[in-house]
Amino acid sequence: LPSASYKGNLDVAFVLDGSTSADEKELTTQAANLLDELSKMENLNVKASLTIFGGSEAILEDTELLDISDEKNIQDLKTKLIDPSYDKRNGRSGSNLQAGVEIANRHLNNDKMVDNEDKYMIILSDGAARQTVHCVHGVCGVFKRCGHCT
Repeated sequence: LPSASYKGNLDVAFVLDGSTSADEKELTTQAANLLDELSKMENLNVKASLTIFGGSEAILEDTELLDISDEKNIQDLKTKLIDPSYDKRNGRSGSNLQAGVEIANRHLNNDKMVDNEDKYMIILSDGAARQTVHCVHGVCGVFKRCGHCT
């Protein structure tokens, strides 16, 4: 990430492992701390999104890019990060990292106001991805949720 003196716009897509194999408390703490750091950087307009991937349920949570200079947006992202209801959800078993990356990449690509070199994807995972679902487009089955695939 750029230094605190950087001036401009920045998009950050957080991709968080919500599968049962990940230590989610440590990951959510890391993500929340980074959100706080980004919000305190001067002369920087930051938008952040959050995508939490699971397993058989590919996406457990997903937000669009939100302006984190708005305290409500930061609190909303943090609330989604620590939501205890994920612990009881079916579909967490397996790790569909591909689904999380595909969705986060879409968020970053959709923002035409920010230069590509000012877009970052931060993946917080145990790295044990073990589930993918391919469609005719060569990407994960998560697109069925938004109508990309039939």
